[in-house]
Amino acid sequence: MQLPKGLYKRGSSYYLDYKDETGKRIRRSAGPDLHVALDLLKSVRGPHSADGSGAGLKTLLDCYLARQRIYSKARSVSVAESSSKRLVLHFGDPRISALDQEAVDGFIVARRSDGVSEKTVNNDLIILRAALNHGVATGLIASLPFKVKLLKTQKRKVTRTLTPEEIERVLKNSSGRTHGILRVAVHTGFRTDEILHLQWRDIGWPDRSIHITTKRGIWSSKNHQERTVFVPGSLVEWLSSYRASASFPDDRDWIFSTRNRTPMAVSNVCRAVRKVFEKAGVYESGSPTIHLIRHTVACRLLSNGVDIETVRDWLGHADIATTSIYLHSTNERKRAAASVLAADRKS
Repeated sequence: MQLPKGLYKRGSSYYLDYKDETGKRIRRSAGPDLHVALDLLKSVRGPHSADGSGAGLKTLLDCYLARQRIYSKARSVSVAESSSKRLVLHFGDPRISALDQEAVDGFIVARRSDGVSEKTVNNDLIILRAALNHGVATGLIASLPFKVKLLKTQKRKVTRTLTPEEIERVLKNSSGRTHGILRVAVHTGFRTDEILHLQWRDIGWPDRSIHITTKRGIWSSKNHQERTVFVPGSLVEWLSSYRASASFPDDRDWIFSTRNRTPMAVSNVCRAVRKVFEKAGVYESGSPTIHLIRHTVACRLLSNGVDIETVRDWLGHADIATTSIYLHSTNERKRAAASVLAADRKS
């Protein structure tokens, strides 16, 4: 692995080798963490003195991954690691300054020949772009060698929403824990893993609320968004009745747990919910299940006049731009727009 000038590795630790303001040569340990070592190197050399000529692609990606492991969720880290491996497998470990758009075009051609989709290729390009930007931000490289361009892909197909009648059929065709999971989803729009990581202490019985909270060292929601939503009395009554019949009703127990008192696996729940959707006659191949309920909740909130910032907080989105995805046009909205225009023409 090629390290930037002023940084070398001995054993499992990194060391700085630089000259101070007086010209005196300084050598000191920077610890075993590459990211920390690069930050230290930047601090002693100044933000504009980065020398990326000796830095290799693998160093760049390792630096980016080190940061991801600190601030990102496990799944995001896993995706970044997989893309990094593919990038190194294709490019090797060239100097960053040697990379250009032509080299990236070759990577795109190679990935397409493997039969992967444009979206999958873009996922790898996004990691490369993020690593390059991070390299500039940390001083590993002085500037971007080129701008990573993403492939143009087809726009995402607008997901349909479930009608009240379809939701009722889904609930009627479910039972046990699956029924409870679907009930919570219908009234909250929570993500699947958020529902599966609810504990009894997350239920606010007096004010009929449910809280998404971080379980220290065990689990945190996407984007680490803790929040509270309020639900109808019928759901709280159902949860109270379910708790009375539950095997593990302690406050710290998971509401929907296995026999071993652990949260149910997302994959197992998805299979069970899919069977319910099929039985209710609302399943479409390639279409989501519980996420379809979340999508329906979001669209219902927005179409009934709830402001977008409240919906963003309700759904646990870090960026309001994500919430705006659910603002797509519907036939009802188009009819309402037509009536407005008609009223204007009469006046």
